[in-house]
Amino acid sequence: MARQSARRKPTRPGLRQRFLAWWRGRNQPVLALPAPTPALPILDLINRVDPDPPSDDQVIGKKGKGPLWTVDRITVAEHLWGEGFIQPGGPELVDELIRPLSLDNSMQVLDIGAGLGGVARAITRQTDAWVTAFEPDPLLAERGNEYSTKAGLGRKAPVQRFDAGESKLKQNIYDAVISREALFTMPDKPQLIRNLAGALKPQTGQMLFTDYMLPSSGYVIPDLRTWAAVEPVMPDPWSLDDALATMEALRLDVRIRDDISELVHRMIRRGWADFAKRLEGGNMTRGFRRALLKEIEMWAARATLIERGHLKVYRVYARRVGR
Repeated sequence: MARQSARRKPTRPGLRQRFLAWWRGRNQPVLALPAPTPALPILDLINRVDPDPPSDDQVIGKKGKGPLWTVDRITVAEHLWGEGFIQPGGPELVDELIRPLSLDNSMQVLDIGAGLGGVARAITRQTDAWVTAFEPDPLLAERGNEYSTKAGLGRKAPVQRFDAGESKLKQNIYDAVISREALFTMPDKPQLIRNLAGALKPQTGQMLFTDYMLPSSGYVIPDLRTWAAVEPVMPDPWSLDDALATMEALRLDVRIRDDISELVHRMIRRGWADFAKRLEGGNMTRGFRRALLKEIEMWAARATLIERGHLKVYRVYARRVGR
């Protein structure tokens, strides 16, 4: 009897192939969102790429308490978005976004969810304003403050570990409060906005934030769990209408409400396109590969949700008109 040929186990696409599949829009279960059912558990996927968990000195921060950032993941993010940044845009976008604030060297600014402090340093360099940057993740805050110190901005743009979603801010002292795509992970947003508004100087204080938001109040994102599985912190976005209602109840005069979804989507793709050109060749450590996979999954999910209209990105600017 003829021997049966052994079936070869299908070869799993490599990291580069999965990245290119997402980039070209192919339906790869690893990156496709929303999907009917998750095709492969995310942790199992990560373990296949890098079976060795990061050491205790690489990981600071716990899932559910704050973003799970490692030295390798910071390196990947900075390869994508530039030194000191963990999201697209860089200093050029910061300059465009903050124009309504008309900042100068007499003003005190609070940056919420500051990451590595790139936004805070860009503001100080562009306007000479004094910026206090609050970041809940200890590794990001530590690295960000090192950057500020090395840049000679340790006093004008310090990065401090502080969770604005869980702690009370000092009241009536800031000329402006800003945040870039950080509020959507924070709980109890009405209370958060109340806290931020109270930190502003009466009658002259300004609030400006960009954030991921639902397309309408009460909107349910399809297969939210699949998106949540690739985010460092559980996403909990609300809608622009909900935000505006809260702000108006606090006597915040909302003057700008721009839909910048297309701009952010374009910047995500441009960042990955530039990165893809540099991906060929070179040896990646296991930690770097693991971190890279996490970034691919997270940004692919966000970009796909924006493409399909399940997620919006808005810039909102308001002034405090009451006491």
